[in-house]
Amino acid sequence: MSGIFVAWLFFLKKPALADSAERSFKWLHTILVNKYYFDWFNEHVIAAFARTLGAGLWKGGDEILIDGGAVNGSARLVGWFSSVMRYAQSDISITMRSP
Repeated sequence: MSGIFVAWLFFLKKPALADSAERSFKWLHTILVNKYYFDWFNEHVIAAFARTLGAGLWKGGDEILIDGGAVNGSARLVGWFSSVMRYAQSDISITMRSP
């Protein structure tokens, strides 16, 4: 009930009291208007960490491990193995033809 009364008094009956209270308690008004700086902390600390972690996982996990190792690495391995087998097959054919 007291909150309703103070709101009625400050904003309907005597709005000058709200301005006076704001000037008197500027520090409290700043903290409350900025919502205890939770939005700033979330954006500059938590979200920044999450963006950095996401970029690291993308670069390190996706590009290096998956694309570089699994996809391109398996293609390089197949290419290397086929080149070795090509020479082995050529050597076997040559030795089988020779008396």
